Amino acid sequence: MAGGYTDDRYVQGGKNADAYSIWHWYLIDVFVYFSHDLVTLPPPCWTNTAHRHGVKVLGTFIMEWDEGRKRADKLLSTKDSAQMYAERLTELAVALGFDGWLINMEVNLDPGQIPNLKAFVSYLSETMHSSLPGSLVIWYDSVTVDGELSWQNQLNDKNKPFFDLCDGIFVNYSWEEDFPKLSADAAGDRKFDVYMGIDVFGRGTYGGGQWTSNIALDVIKKMTFQLPYLHLDGSMRLSNHLTFKLLRVDGGDLLKNHGELYRIIPKYFHSTQILIRVMVTTYIVKETKFWMLLGTIFLPKAFSLSLNILETLPLSQSKFLSRKTSG
Repeated sequence: MAGGYTDDRYVQGGKNADAYSIWHWYLIDVFVYFSHDLVTLPPPCWTNTAHRHGVKVLGTFIMEWDEGRKRADKLLSTKDSAQMYAERLTELAVALGFDGWLINMEVNLDPGQIPNLKAFVSYLSETMHSSLPGSLVIWYDSVTVDGELSWQNQLNDKNKPFFDLCDGIFVNYSWEEDFPKLSADAAGDRKFDVYMGIDVFGRGTYGGGQWTSNIALDVIKKMTFQLPYLHLDGSMRLSNHLTFKLLRVDGGDLLKNHGELYRIIPKYFHSTQILIRVMVTTYIVKETKFWMLLGTIFLPKAFSLSLNILETLPLSQSKFLSRKTSG
């Protein structure tokens, strides 16, 4: 992903010891791989390691700007066309082994196109669920049932018809303090399917984002919502290129800042604990920037950085990674 990180294009790993990775999987339920291309397919390395940690992985289907409107006109030209696109997206997810889609329609539409858009969302949910039980289709808070591109920043009657057709809604991140409660009221017994957005960059986010993202988390926790978007971009929806940029800001220490960012989060969530049958694990020793395999440290030049071999991590890394190594 140009402008953020590109190391994950190497399926078998690369030589960059500072390549972006995640070692707090126990705090994540759903990982969305995002870009501004029409269809974003999660690289196998992310899917493999996420699944190893019990985390679902979603791709992104997005239409935006003038080109997006042209594509939307084609997608929504008929009900059959809408269903055909849904079938192709389902086939991609099943063939590549990831768990569903984030649907982001960031274009203005004609009101007459909305019925076919609903048919697309409904059929995508239906085909994903039948082909891959446990899969997810999440709607992004974007175009409304009136066809207007208008971010509601809450669940309401403008976007709830789409929410009703899929597994959840990813609410835009410019919400106000009372919007989480309003969204919970609108969702009823499905409030756990509402993902409130937090832009970790702080772009219009309640509380300012960045190192004060906990202010927004405090409000969300009162409603016991999901948190998808720690833009963390994260479901976390994790738009990693933005997180990567933030952690590198002003030439900062990526590893140190990544740890500081994730220290904000644990008190707000129950961790996802995985029972494993063996005590041998392979994981990145981030404090050393080297890999450890069966107790042996490997230098980056001799052992490439590959998310594919990242196995389940201990919940408390400090118990295992406290010893430093010299250069």
